[in-house]
Amino acid sequence: MNKFLSKLAAPLEIIKIIAKHEPLYLFYALPQIVLNAFLPLLYVYFPKLIIEHLTSKNPYSDVIKTITIYGCILLFINITNVFLKNKSGMRSITFSSKLRNEIGKISMRLELKDIESPQAQDIMQMANKAADLTGAMGLVQNIVSNIITILGLVYIIVWLDWLFILLVAVTLTIKIIFVRFEFIHVKKINKFLAENDRHGSYLYNIAYSEGGAKEIRLNSLQKWYMDKTKTYRNTMVNTQLGSFRRYSVHQIIMAVLFALQSFVILWLLAGRYIDGVVSIADFTMYFSAVTALTECLSSITEQLGNYNQQILNVFYYKKFMDMINFENNKNTVDTPEFIIPDKIEFIFQEVSFAYPNTDKQILDNVNIKITDKEKLVIVGMNGAGKSTFIKLLCKFYRPASGKITLNGVDIWDMPNEEYYKIISAVFQDFANLSFTLKENIAMNDNGDMDKIAEIIDGVGLKERIDELSNGYETYLTKSFDSGGIEFSGGQAQKIAIARAVYKNTPMLILDEPTANLDPKAEGEIYTDFFNMAKNKTTIFISHRLAVSTIADNIAVFSDGKIAEYGSHNELMKQNGIYAEMYRKQSQQYTEEKVIF
Repeated sequence: MNKFLSKLAAPLEIIKIIAKHEPLYLFYALPQIVLNAFLPLLYVYFPKLIIEHLTSKNPYSDVIKTITIYGCILLFINITNVFLKNKSGMRSITFSSKLRNEIGKISMRLELKDIESPQAQDIMQMANKAADLTGAMGLVQNIVSNIITILGLVYIIVWLDWLFILLVAVTLTIKIIFVRFEFIHVKKINKFLAENDRHGSYLYNIAYSEGGAKEIRLNSLQKWYMDKTKTYRNTMVNTQLGSFRRYSVHQIIMAVLFALQSFVILWLLAGRYIDGVVSIADFTMYFSAVTALTECLSSITEQLGNYNQQILNVFYYKKFMDMINFENNKNTVDTPEFIIPDKIEFIFQEVSFAYPNTDKQILDNVNIKITDKEKLVIVGMNGAGKSTFIKLLCKFYRPASGKITLNGVDIWDMPNEEYYKIISAVFQDFANLSFTLKENIAMNDNGDMDKIAEIIDGVGLKERIDELSNGYETYLTKSFDSGGIEFSGGQAQKIAIARAVYKNTPMLILDEPTANLDPKAEGEIYTDFFNMAKNKTTIFISHRLAVSTIADNIAVFSDGKIAEYGSHNELMKQNGIYAEMYRKQSQQYTEEKVIF
């Protein structure tokens, strides 16, 4: 019952969504319902009038008058319809653009756990289909038009015999059964298709990404890769072929039934004409009416099937909106107007965390205080929980238990827009965008060029930028400009650091961004970074420990816990995990002459 009521309420939901984003579409679309409803009735009724005039030997002027009226009405309706369809079509494109833009903006506000979730990705992909809701509105228009037309045709036919209605009802019932089967089938494969589309998008993107293209060619993976692509495509083709075969069988059966129905109707009407029950004009009208009724009922049944599929799009759109509303509600707390504090202090209080759909504790009862302008280095083996610690600090994930506070306030009680005015970070998997160098640093079109130039000089890229003919207007990569350039790994990392510094936040985080560089290049980057971050709270994560010698404190992570904590000298005296790691690396750093 609830499903039935939700289906009845769906048109209102569709109208509500369209009215919110593009109300003018409804202004042009709704009048088409009335025009389209009366056209079939005109096709049925006016030919009867013309035949009656011809067979009753009325003056020829009466025939011309009726034909003229008929022609003028048709001309008016068709011209008006063309105008309205053109206008509503233009508004439909605008609506789709606005809705996709809204979905894109909402996606940007989702937590990282949702972005990484395959289920959430599928919901987002299916929610995008809601951009075609004007198509659903078109179906609603056609359904309502057909209902009005059907009522008019039934009114005409019942004056002759209810038997014709019964005959149409039998054919219609079979059609409804087929449409229902088709809907169940489509609903069943929708999630599968969304998942498969996601796989296909990945295969396409990896083939044309710089890293993927290199790996495929260097390792001669073309055949292996194409086999995977072929498997994906074959799966899609076989699924679509299966659906097409089902649909074709249904259409063939219905074509046979409609042909039989037309034969029976003609046979019955012919008998009534011979018996003198109907005139030739009535014969024409009733046959046209029954045929039109069959077509309308068949059409409305097909449309209802498509309508059910569109309801799924509305369902996933609402599910997507509910997902973001849930996240917003979790962040909704009455807090005073946010002002960036003069001093900051972060405290992790008994924080534990496991990634979604896993039982392994990545962080286990972590307690640590990060004071204002402190230089903290985090070290530990791979998988010890270092990067996860930073992800929680950046609000990418929520702690499973415990809390993280900023100046005594739970960070999850603070709006993201305000919280991210406190933190800048450069990650190991940082991403420079294929925009101009200026945009990559300022992250807008109106960056402060003096500030950008000062920071670029500070990270040691001034000479390289001066060599570029377009300077800061040079594009990174050739995605948008054939004259774009590719920076080396170290240079690209310096741009990412420049971006973090330009943001001018009280806290700066480096999460192993130099892991792929040699010690000398890493030393240069850390030296530049230290010089620019003297008056800021900084957190460094690095496998290489030379940087830790000038840190205020060092946190040594092991198995999700902070195993050791203190200054370099203090930890060396403890002769524990840190001291052992440092001694192993010290000889290499000495040989490379890395100086901080």
